[in-house]
Amino acid sequence: MRHVVLTGWLCACAFAMACGSPANNSGGAQKTADASAPPDDIVEVAHGALGRDAEALAWGDLPGDGRKQVLAVNRTGKAEGTPGEEFMFTRMTVAENVSGSWSEVLLCDEHLKNEKGYLIGSPGEAISKWKMSFVKDPSKGLVMTITPMGEGSDAKGKTLHVRWNPAVMRYQAFDPATDKFTGEVASVEIIQRPLR
Repeated sequence: MRHVVLTGWLCACAFAMACGSPANNSGGAQKTADASAPPDDIVEVAHGALGRDAEALAWGDLPGDGRKQVLAVNRTGKAEGTPGEEFMFTRMTVAENVSGSWSEVLLCDEHLKNEKGYLIGSPGEAISKWKMSFVKDPSKGLVMTITPMGEGSDAKGKTLHVRWNPAVMRYQAFDPATDKFTGEVASVEIIQRPLR
């Protein structure tokens, strides 16, 4: 009987150790995550665009057409900024490498704009904080969901969907229901409010 109990106990321990092996593999997963940390040149692009506290969250062929780009943010809070996860930020940019030189092709600071103007659908008033999530779609490239979190009643909570428009070769807002791009305007419409 003692032999049966001991054998049962050893089997239970072996089973527990086998079940615990994914936890041991978490060190390997952490190493994988560390291995996907941005290279130094990508970090330099993020810092050059948004300052020393900027983080590069995605890099490489973001539009899906061979262009080398970097998505960088000045994040607030503790979110990891991984694909699909929502996080808060104060500034965001997508920079592109053209013939060895980096330039911003999308900027979200107080306004959301590309090199041609302000994205249609974004607030006319200055916004100090935004919420965002992003995914790398195999067919559409980098797709961002950006929501202004300003205090203004017309700005807060109005979500914009932004991705690369291959027809005009720049980032634009689009309607996810129709997949049609909305374009941009050359200047921000100033919203007038009655004074109290």
